[in-house]
Formats: sequence, C-alpha cells, structure tokens
Amino acid sequence: MRHKPVILAVIFVLSASADILIAQKPGRQLVAKAADFVEIVNDAKPVGPVLEIKFVQDLSLRESDWTPFALRVNDRGEIHVFTGKTNTLVRFDASGKETLRKDFRPGQGPGEFGFFDPEFASDGRLLVLDGRQRRLTVFDGDFKLLNVSKVALWGDDFRLDRAGNIYLIVTEFLANTRDRQLLTLTKGSPQGKPLLKIHEYEWGLTRDSRGVYHGDAYRRQVKFQIDDRGNLWYASTDRYEIHVVSPEGQLIRTIAKRGDPRKVTEEEIGVFKANDAKFKTFTDIPERMPPIADIFLLDPDYVLVVTFESLPGEGTLVGDVFDREGRFRGRTRLPKYDGWDFLMAPSKPRALARNGSFYTIETPEDGNDIFVRRYKIVAGKGS
Repeated sequence: MRHKPVILAVIFVLSASADILIAQKPGRQLVAKAADFVEIVNDAKPVGPVLEIKFVQDLSLRESDWTPFALRVNDRGEIHVFTGKTNTLVRFDASGKETLRKDFRPGQGPGEFGFFDPEFASDGRLLVLDGRQRRLTVFDGDFKLLNVSKVALWGDDFRLDRAGNIYLIVTEFLANTRDRQLLTLTKGSPQGKPLLKIHEYEWGLTRDSRGVYHGDAYRRQVKFQIDDRGNLWYASTDRYEIHVVSPEGQLIRTIAKRGDPRKVTEEEIGVFKANDAKFKTFTDIPERMPPIADIFLLDPDYVLVVTFESLPGEGTLVGDVFDREGRFRGRTRLPKYDGWDFLMAPSKPRALARNGSFYTIETPEDGNDIFVRRYKIVAGKGS
C-alpha cells in the first residue's frame, strides 16, 4: 500500500527565546578504506553501450483479505509470503501453487513473537528476529522449532549473509532525549554478537515550547543489500553514493553519480502542509527530492538504484542501472512496489531481486487488492 509523505527528521532545536535552524549532522562511515579502494564518479548520462533493463510480469498472486508485510524467495524459486496479525506464512511453488500454510502465533512462549522479522538462511532454515523480546528463533526447512536464543543486537532491517552473519540497523536513543536516536548499520555473528559497526547517522524529532513538533520532510535512511560473496552494498538516501564493504570490514569501492534530483512538486508540498495543519506540526520541505529511495542487486551483473524521479500518480518507478564495476549504464522503469518511498523509519523493501526475477508486493492505485508479483528481468542493449 502506498505510503504518503510523513513528518520526519529534525532540523530545529529550541533555545531560551527562539527556535534556531541548524544543519542536520551528516552520516559517518565507521570502516577503513582497503588498500585497493577505488571511487567511481559517474556523469548524469550513462556510458555506452547503454543497457536496457525490462521487467516482464510472469506471475501474479492474490488472496482475499490478506495483508502481506514480507516477501522471501529461496534458491528453488519458492515464494514465501508473510501476512496478517498472526504472521501467517503462505508458501507457493515457482508456478504459483500454494504448497504450505503456517501460523506463527503472537506471544512470549517458544515459537511465539512480539515482533516478527523473518529471513531465510542459505541452508533453508527460517530465522526470525523478535526485537521486542530480543530473541532469535530458528526453524528448520519444514518450519519446526529448533532453537530460541537471546541476542545482544537489537534493531530493524534484519538481514543475513550466506555465512549466517546478521546485519541490522541498530537504534539507541541519544542521551537526554526522548525523540532523537543514533542509528548504526551493524554486522553481527550468527549468534547475534556485535562484530562491526559500518555506518552511523542521527535522526528524530524535537518539540518547541508550544509542544509543536519540528521535522524534516524526508528522513535520511540507509538502504543495503548483501551479495553472494558477502560484500555489503549500502547507500544513505540523502547522497548519491553507493558504498561496498568487504566481508572483512573494509571499504573497497564507492560509486557516485553527478546531477540534481528533481524538484519537489506543488502536489507533494500540499500534502506536507495539510499534514502540518492536521497534526499541528512544522515540516521543513527541501527544494529537491532525496537522490536515492532504495538499491537492489540484479544478480549477477547489475545494480539497480531506485530514485525519486517518478512523479506523483505515475504507475511505475524510475531506476538507474550500474554494472558491478560501478559504471552508470542506463535508466529503467520498474514496478511500483508498496512502501517504496517510506523514509519514516528503517524498513525492508517490499520487493526483492532473486534468481533473475524481481518480486513485489503491490497495491494498485485503482483498487484495494494486494498482489504479490514476479517479473522476469530482461537485460539488453538500448538505442
């Protein structure tokens, strides 16, 4: 379901007599550059031969009254949709036939959850991080309970690499504040012990003496993916830079692209002003959109950067395509998946690229049905 713009990160503080405008602190890399580190800076126009990436739909799934919140696909192409308040898993084979249905109950007992964040390990096990109870629950390939353990790491956007290491956006409140947090992209062991801090940034809200919240229209977030070699690819949404970190924790590559994002439209400004009037808030609206909405690895050769270049009401999104060396090779239109523009808090995309296909959770603008769809990724040379 498409998220509307929301009231977001803080740029105001209160002095004894007035609200003072301050610059938002930039994010900070916490890993050292490798000896062979390289930076690739691209111009706004792609280099040749220009690539043309198409997304050709070949499967659409729908059930009445379902509310999918997570989508996972294993090496066999089986589609796992997690839906509803009972964390129901519905598994489909590659042809779209339902093959399994299982409920994971809410609660505090073994195999029960206060918060349900699922990921599949490379060996087929299902791991679920429960941030509210700081527990990691492991199920086998038939979804029978194997183990429940406490974890030292807690956060959002839970991911796994093929070695079973955990990646999270770890959140902690800054001292003497209730509304500002420090967020850190962190790597942990399979047992949930911290191994490496990769990138940190701040965001949050402040209130003035009248109780009015002040915030930024588009909150900075970190978006990341992990490739089959264990390299971490990540980007901060406020800068057009993609960073590649090796499994050993060294920064091996940065990919940048010149150019300015499009301007914020009057329609988008109107939504923020309407929200301010409704919720008695104050939103700082930038002149231009953030440069990056998300990133995906179109294995094995290409990197897709989802941008905010699409306009309100358009049925597809705009993406930039890079090769794995970091050269800007073309632009594409991709399916508009739910929550693509959500920057209020760290969150996983409701889409994924796997085995040469792109999988989405979509709610069309003209209806209330929610679909899970698969698109074949077709790459070729453009004109």
